[in-house]
Amino acid sequence: MGIEITGVNTEMKPELAGSLAKKTAQILNFEHEAVELCVTAMNQCKTEKEMAMFIKKEFDNRHGGVWHCVIGKHFGCYISHEKGCMVQFFVGEYGVLLYKSGFSLRLHLRE
Repeated sequence: MGIEITGVNTEMKPELAGSLAKKTAQILNFEHEAVELCVTAMNQCKTEKEMAMFIKKEFDNRHGGVWHCVIGKHFGCYISHEKGCMVQFFVGEYGVLLYKSGFSLRLHLRE
């Protein structure tokens, strides 16, 4: 079963299929990529921790900096993120929060 996200067609396991809702702090260039990676992670990984690690490592490699990913059915958070580098969306009953922190910039400035 596939879902349509503004021109992005992704195939999902039937148990993960459902409505997808999303929120963003800014207009993001990487929204589609984040959703596609999330669906891939949900299809390939067994645990929420493995899914989050997969997405985080992919964003670290593709976009540089320090990215963080939280996935779960229930979670609360209060974060600081770089402007334009945060997306939150839901796939089925899983909430996903992906953001880039300014930690790497602060480390670079100290050197």
